[in-house]
Amino acid sequence: MQARERRESLPKADAAPGFGRALGLRRALLYDSLDRVAKRGTTAFRYDGGSNNLLGDGTTDYTRTPDGSLLASTDGTTTQWSVTDQHTDLVAGLSTDGTTVTGSTAYD
Repeated sequence: MQARERRESLPKADAAPGFGRALGLRRALLYDSLDRVAKRGTTAFRYDGGSNNLLGDGTTDYTRTPDGSLLASTDGTTTQWSVTDQHTDLVAGLSTDGTTVTGSTAYD
């Protein structure tokens, strides 16, 4: 698989407030032959075969159902069930026993 590198500027702080991004930096993005981000800086990304379904981003590992839907995630210390909306956006996390919301996000 041949990879290619492209440098991209991340937005300035005033362009994307509150998104928790490392702002104003330039980082090398390495793309694989399927045009997916394979590496950002020294962080490698892992995918489910030839799909765009992310399995790992260097800090979090993702578990998926056989059809590719997001099921759960872990950062090595915390594991949570993933709740997605009709657009497959991650909107909430549940504790492994399903009794506690560990985080949530709303989209307009």
